[in-house]
Formats: sequence, C-alpha cells, structure tokens
Amino acid sequence: MVTDIDRLKENLRRWTLVLGVLQITVGCVVGFIPTSRDEWMPKLFGEWPRSG
Repeated sequence: MVTDIDRLKENLRRWTLVLGVLQITVGCVVGFIPTSRDEWMPKLFGEWPRSG
C-alpha cells in the first residue's frame, strides 16, 4: 500500500526534476540572446532603460 508520505516523496522528486529542466532550458535561452538585442528586443517587448 502506498502511503501519503511515499506519494509526497514521489511528487516532490518529479516536480524537482521538471523545475530543474525548466530552469536549465530558460537559462540557456536567455544565454543565447545576442548582444545586438538592443536593436530587435524593443520591437518585440517595448522600450526599457538602457545601460550606459
């Protein structure tokens, strides 16, 4: 018989894996934004304060 604690452990393990994969995926996508983003990102997302 599966207890509530075992079910909780299984759910935590699954969500930890899912969130870890999502974190790595988003980090890679953000890391691949080219430095020329100042030209095309404002067109997509609107203006934001520029550095410098």
